[in-house]
Amino acid sequence: MLESVQRCNQWLNMGKWSLEFKLKALYFCW
Repeated sequence: MLESVQRCNQWLNMGKWSLEFKLKALYFCW
């Protein structure tokens, strides 16, 4: 569980630069 949360944060971090990553974060985290 913790690992997936860290991955979520990583996607959200990358989402600052790329909308695609932000959408991926939303898809995988919620």
